[in-house]
Amino acid sequence: MAKMFSQVPRTRAARAQARGTHFRHSIQHGLAGSRLLNKIMKTYALRLIKGQDLKREIFHFTKAKNIQAGCILSCVGHLTKATLRMADASIIKEFERDFEIISLEGTLCQNNVHLHISLSDKEGKCIGGHVKDNCLIGVTAEIVIVELDDIKFSREYDEDTGYKELKIN
Repeated sequence: MAKMFSQVPRTRAARAQARGTHFRHSIQHGLAGSRLLNKIMKTYALRLIKGQDLKREIFHFTKAKNIQAGCILSCVGHLTKATLRMADASIIKEFERDFEIISLEGTLCQNNVHLHISLSDKEGKCIGGHVKDNCLIGVTAEIVIVELDDIKFSREYDEDTGYKELKIN
């Protein structure tokens, strides 16, 4: 029993040193994990400026970087105009006012980008939907994109849904 207690650091300095060693080990382990992730996916960061079209710019970036399979990791920013298709798939609404981008999700491939967005107005009320062309950047949009290696996305027309649906190769 006494032997077990002797392994526990008794002073505050000794306990802090033990925690520091554990913290350094966690960071080193985390960095190794990051190197592993970089082998299976590549990340890009881009910033859009006032007047640019959110969907078009993401599509052009995807084409320019030859991203075969990608997704949106993060996006924060501001829109002055949003054009969204609502959930019932037949209603497209345009909104012209200031919005904060709360979230942007989507899959990216060479023949299409499929994006959904959540936006908040000055009162904190949220709207969202399928991103169409003509979502215009106000101040900025800061976007992080992940490219997945060894996978290829494409979109092909599906007779059952009436939409181009994701195909994973």
